[in-house]
Amino acid sequence: MNLADLEKAISQKREEMIKLGMDKGLSCHETIKCSQELDRLLNVYDDLLIETKITNPMDQYHDF
Repeated sequence: MNLADLEKAISQKREEMIKLGMDKGLSCHETIKCSQELDRLLNVYDDLLIETKITNPMDQYHDF
């Protein structure tokens, strides 16, 4: 998965989590599970971003 794909997945998961939180509450098991999935996606994104910067320091896609 590349950075653009992860950004899209993060955006979709964030929207899903917000909707769940508004519909079922922030302490609902489904909302918490969705939040954890979003955390995982964000961690993967950060790892890939760092890896991209290490292997291709001239990459203009994202700056720190």
